[in-house]
Amino acid sequence: MIKRQTGIDMIHVPYTGASTAMNGLLAGNVTMFCGPLQLALQHIKAGSLYALGVTGPQPSPLLPGVAPLADSYPGLVFSNFYALLAPARTPTAVTAMLHDAFKKISSDPDVQSKLVSFGYQPVWISGAELSQRIASDTAKWREFIAAANLKAQ
Repeated sequence: MIKRQTGIDMIHVPYTGASTAMNGLLAGNVTMFCGPLQLALQHIKAGSLYALGVTGPQPSPLLPGVAPLADSYPGLVFSNFYALLAPARTPTAVTAMLHDAFKKISSDPDVQSKLVSFGYQPVWISGAELSQRIASDTAKWREFIAAANLKAQ
């Protein structure tokens, strides 16, 4: 997606995971890496890596002054999110109880602080908003995969 949006000619170098890709970057085997902020943060702070941008829709509080790529390339947003899901036939009383309990936990300042220290930007959204996010992300990636003619290997 970065290649298509920016017009930069680059080659994808597959690694078995983010840690091995980070090691490849630190060793000079590759010149760029796009992955979890938590993995790169210590190297950025140590000065061994330079942050070009963040891929989320907002700047990260952990990287003040580093703009989202979407500021220069609208639509270039991709970020992870974690969600709590239950089977479709779970009784409403159970999902309501779980919703309320997890919302209370996630709004605790200590929990928020700990998540931010790990590089997460915790945001609580409703089940309806989550369903919309999943639907819009699925459509976005489906369109991108088709346009880029990507195939599973």
